[in-house]
Amino acid sequence: PRMKTHQPRRRAGAIAVRGVLFGCAIAVFVSYGLLLGWLVDQSLWLGLAAGAIVLVPTLQITLSLVIYAKRDDSEAPEANGEHSVDVFVTVCDEPYALIHSTVRAARDMRCDHQTWLLDDAGSADTRAIAEELGVGYLARPGIKDFKAGNLNYALKRTSADIIAVFDVDHRPRKDFLERTLGHFRDDNVGFVQASITYR
Repeated sequence: PRMKTHQPRRRAGAIAVRGVLFGCAIAVFVSYGLLLGWLVDQSLWLGLAAGAIVLVPTLQITLSLVIYAKRDDSEAPEANGEHSVDVFVTVCDEPYALIHSTVRAARDMRCDHQTWLLDDAGSADTRAIAEELGVGYLARPGIKDFKAGNLNYALKRTSADIIAVFDVDHRPRKDFLERTLGHFRDDNVGFVQASITYR
């Protein structure tokens, strides 16, 4: 069936906030260029060239703020528990503490689910994390096709109706499944993409 796209409800004033943030980014860029132009032999062009060095990180910060301003705080459709869920966390020789933190967060999400640690490095330490946290563990022979191959290997060995996939550096909130599974009550929905926030 044709899949529908679910767009989050627009927050009041979001367009104005984005405009202000973009204006601030441009103001910082121009001000930085003018300041450097004054400091470096009163050369405006040299100052603006130097200002370009900070343009990219300034725009990145601005984009992050825009994404934050667009976040949707509306109520998600209620999850009714009719679907089985597997949660995949893909890893390949990342730091122990990072793996442990993300897998623990995935395991502790509310709503019934089975968490799987998909280990492309076949590490004894990673297997120990899975055993300690009481989650499933899969390690395939070789690393053909990298992350895609890792996921496909797991898909052939699990059978849940819905799969949630997390990179090892994307730690889910406890309400992640509560706020996403309800969308699958609509038979036309084939997948749900959630926003990623950074801190």
